[in-house]
Amino acid sequence: MNKHIIAFASVTYANKAKSVFEKYGISAEVKRTPGSLFRGCGYSVTVTGRSDRLVKIMEDNGISYRSISSVQDN
Repeated sequence: MNKHIIAFASVTYANKAKSVFEKYGISAEVKRTPGSLFRGCGYSVTVTGRSDRLVKIMEDNGISYRSISSVQDN
């Protein structure tokens, strides 16, 4: 599966996404968004899964996000 960093406008949205993903059995971690992905302050969730499923879960739960980026899993 692919690992993704999903950027949010606030820590509130990042924490909400983390909680929702965990209800679906998807492990998620909240972090500061790396500057290389998005300028300005913000928070992100690092999560593993199919991006289309992750986006659908967020849409179904009213969670807006700034961007979703695939990253290499080390």
